[in-house]
Amino acid sequence: MTVAVYPSRLSGNVRAIASKSVLHRLLIAAALADGETVIGNVTMSADISATISAVGALGKSVHYGDSKLYIKNGS
Repeated sequence: MTVAVYPSRLSGNVRAIASKSVLHRLLIAAALADGETVIGNVTMSADISATISAVGALGKSVHYGDSKLYIKNGS
């Protein structure tokens, strides 16, 4: 069998899974910040849920939707 390979230009997009350790840090920073913080490309897991609970215990409201976390003061 003969195979011919021709040069070509590749293009496209790859959406990488977010780093969980970075997400923990972002959640903690959002807990310390004033106003609203939006974190995108979120992959949920049990330990991320635990950190979200801790952020909620600090008086922040955390909502998840469309692969994003919305963190703000109060309800």
